[in-house]
Amino acid sequence: MSVTVIKDLAKAATERRDVVTIDSLANGEGRYYRHPDSVEISYPLVVGTRIGQLQRIVGEVNIAIIGAGPAGIASLYELRRALPDLGTMPQPGYKLNVTLFETDSQNFLFASNSNRRRAGRVSSQRVPNAVYEIGAMRFPSIAGLTWHYARAAFGGAHVVNPFPNPGTIPTEFVFGSQTDRYLGDNWQNMNSPTRMVRNLVLEGLAGIGGPSLYLIGNRSAAAVIPLLKSANTPASELQQIGRDWAAFVKDHDGTTLEAAVRHILTKLGGRLPSVSGLTGQQLINWCVELFGRFGFGTGGFKPLFNISLVEMMRLILWDYSNEYTFPSSLAPTNVDFIEALYRQANSGGSIFNVQVVQARVSDVFHQDNPRRAGVAYYRPNTSSVEFSTFDYAIIAMPHDAAAQITSRLGYGTTAGSGVLIGDSGTARNPGFAVRPSLLLSTTTGQDAVNARPVTAIGMLHMTRSSKIFATITEANATGAPVPHFPMQGSPISAVISDSGLAATYMVPSTTNPGSYRSFLVSYTWDDDSTRLQHSFANWPESAEPPRNGEMFGAMINRAYRTDPHAPGSKWWLGQLLTKVIQTDRVSFDWSTYLTAGGFKLDSTGDHHQSSLCFRYHTHALYPALNSRFFLAGCSFSHLGGWLEGAFMTAANAVAGIILLDNNGNLESLNSEARKLFTTLTPIIPMN
Repeated sequence: MSVTVIKDLAKAATERRDVVTIDSLANGEGRYYRHPDSVEISYPLVVGTRIGQLQRIVGEVNIAIIGAGPAGIASLYELRRALPDLGTMPQPGYKLNVTLFETDSQNFLFASNSNRRRAGRVSSQRVPNAVYEIGAMRFPSIAGLTWHYARAAFGGAHVVNPFPNPGTIPTEFVFGSQTDRYLGDNWQNMNSPTRMVRNLVLEGLAGIGGPSLYLIGNRSAAAVIPLLKSANTPASELQQIGRDWAAFVKDHDGTTLEAAVRHILTKLGGRLPSVSGLTGQQLINWCVELFGRFGFGTGGFKPLFNISLVEMMRLILWDYSNEYTFPSSLAPTNVDFIEALYRQANSGGSIFNVQVVQARVSDVFHQDNPRRAGVAYYRPNTSSVEFSTFDYAIIAMPHDAAAQITSRLGYGTTAGSGVLIGDSGTARNPGFAVRPSLLLSTTTGQDAVNARPVTAIGMLHMTRSSKIFATITEANATGAPVPHFPMQGSPISAVISDSGLAATYMVPSTTNPGSYRSFLVSYTWDDDSTRLQHSFANWPESAEPPRNGEMFGAMINRAYRTDPHAPGSKWWLGQLLTKVIQTDRVSFDWSTYLTAGGFKLDSTGDHHQSSLCFRYHTHALYPALNSRFFLAGCSFSHLGGWLEGAFMTAANAVAGIILLDNNGNLESLNSEARKLFTTLTPIIPMN
């Protein structure tokens, strides 16, 4: 399955044939898009010029970034651009020092030549004839900030490749006795119940093809989308959308996606498809479950039916037709994108110094007097905790990891002396009084205020996600028994099914196209990931042959079933799975990767936690508080799991540092960056 939401499959299938460059994407609809939770802010414009300028021009400024994933590297890039203009203010001895902490030995900073490399959730593995993108597999056309940074990393003239999402290529869908083959809006059965249910849900949720049952103010999502994407939408109109969105959140943060889908299909029950033997409530139940497996045609949401309607509506409003990947000549793996951005960031000359420290950060805190950001960490293979302090620090980690390092020192509003910092048995006193890291109050008795951001981080919802890869030859991927649709020469290359595999993709190899395909055999979420266990509690965790043989055998057995198109014979997908190159099988489960986790999606009631984290940088409006930490990462955005969310929060964090360094003077920021503070509700006071 996938959280990809493509509402117009026909348009997506057609646009796949277009020549698309990084420039065209960076200058396209995503350049002006405003997300509903930050409806007056176009983030690509925020970073179109440098966000602002650090005030201090004498001595050395020291900043820590904890985490070298997309958010950390984008933060580094923007900090370099924030260097003071020393051409007009020469100050001998000035230097901006950035210390980049990263614990993952497979991060690109340390694993330059290994087959598996990571940059946070961006994770790539090479096998002899393909590359498996284990995390951050593809990038939506609407992700303007992502394409802005791609242009910064590579230049804009390069042509990118459309990703073969289900529905944009010949696809087969299997749900019980219901089977379909389709490409765009070309269906084997144009009166298919699947197509009818999809269109009814699109109508009820988004107002496409009929009136929406879930309006944002007095507008459908379909009517709001062009206003969010247009460069010319008046500020007053955007502000009204912001008020309408706040009301929508209030009304529907407690509504699950399943409840909304069921309401739509019940309300529009007179237009449900006719299914022999099913009537009344059983027909509604069948249609709800069918949508749960099919979704909008790119994969179903059944394992995510408990996410909030608010979260689903965000994905609907983030309107795009296709997703893209980089050509192998430009970026052999997606990790190379983040590495290229790092090279650009690490080019600040003699006044910009980057120090990389491989270490596990155990605690973060404030040194009290003078107030500085403190970091406690352990280098590899040591049990001795070290302490460093900085002028500012950015926590650029997924929320599971961030919750651990921010919670251990309590939430007191007064400085504590004699505090032991570090792990049990190795902790020691740093030699100075300390305060909590996510400091929002120094008023006696307001410990709950300081606890609030930490508990919010701890309550963010992480969905599990698993991927199982193999390599298959082009001949096997296109030859018998693979069916073709809509005509001979168009082999089925994606499958959505209830077999336990969820979504299956056959992606042309980036390293050996025409001869091999990267076979993403199974892409699952939450409960579907749990079902991949071949025995109780035996996860498909980062397994390579021969260790994953039993699990892969179980997957083949699940697909070894009656062919719904040819009763009496076995399904072609099960036969195809036996033809993969067994030595190149790889499985990975993000829920067992403790420093990252899966994909952050808001369940009901989670909006307020995400909103607080997203707005955490606004404490810089109150320089008297002197709180020196900032948050960055997709976990702290409203687009958890996408690079876009990571990049947005990096801009927030760097803007916060610049503002605080300039004693809260908004004029230190460019005009678009000021909106990060003037149009978002400040986190202080907490009311």
